[in-house]
Amino acid sequence: MKNSLIKIINCILVLMLLFFFKSQNTLLQILIVMGQAHFALAYYYQYKSGKINRRYGLNYLMFSIVLLSYFFFFLNETHLIVLTSILFVLHFLADEYHLNSRKFFRAEFYKIMPFLFAYTAFIFDGIPGLIYIKIMSLLSLAFYMFKLLKTKDSNSSNDNYLLLYAILLVLSTFGNFFNIKQNYMFFIVVVHYLNWYTYIFQKYQGTKELINKYIVDVLIFNGIFITLFTIYKLTSTGKFIFGVLFDPIPFYLWTLMHLMVTFRKSDIKALILKPN
Repeated sequence: MKNSLIKIINCILVLMLLFFFKSQNTLLQILIVMGQAHFALAYYYQYKSGKINRRYGLNYLMFSIVLLSYFFFFLNETHLIVLTSILFVLHFLADEYHLNSRKFFRAEFYKIMPFLFAYTAFIFDGIPGLIYIKIMSLLSLAFYMFKLLKTKDSNSSNDNYLLLYAILLVLSTFGNFFNIKQNYMFFIVVVHYLNWYTYIFQKYQGTKELINKYIVDVLIFNGIFITLFTIYKLTSTGKFIFGVLFDPIPFYLWTLMHLMVTFRKSDIKALILKPN
């Protein structure tokens, strides 16, 4: 099955979740449970591939201390959301390119700008001069569209997906069409989770043993976190113990840790280099 068709199916699945679950709190809980399973599975496969070593552990510890110290002393939820959003945009775009066997280069940084301006407009809604941020998001989106029409390459289907996400996000800064403002982050993050699951599944195609093992791993990790979340929701002891996993603020911190340790060296180099 073509990668583009799989991405369309993933988008439809997430839209179905949005159709059936109207509560923002329920959607956030689904996002968190799927996210923790996604993080844990990523760490597990990093461990299996030998990437988790002493240096990895020291980096993880250093990032943890810095993040926890900053949040403890400043206690600013807005800063946390802004930082998580910006890093997720970079992570999402880099991963979308990785899933299409292509690097994201500095010369293509303009593709990030509509996301960053629109996220800024969301987070600082109501501040003086907000209209200028919205205008910048619209102008950067127009530039993205112009560059896409001007450039023809084999990665156009991937760019079309990214452009669609950017259009939805930027438009929602001018009006809350179809509740995009509330649901956009859920949509793009859960699509990201599903794109990774299906990418690995495709990667292992042709090797029945690996595919079966991967499916079992996905079911086990998601089952573990669904079980823990159920305990968290139904018991006071569970809420006390597992709040560190499922409360929103700790989840943002877990997300930041995941983003920081899953950036590939090739992505970082690509962002400061020009394509060959």
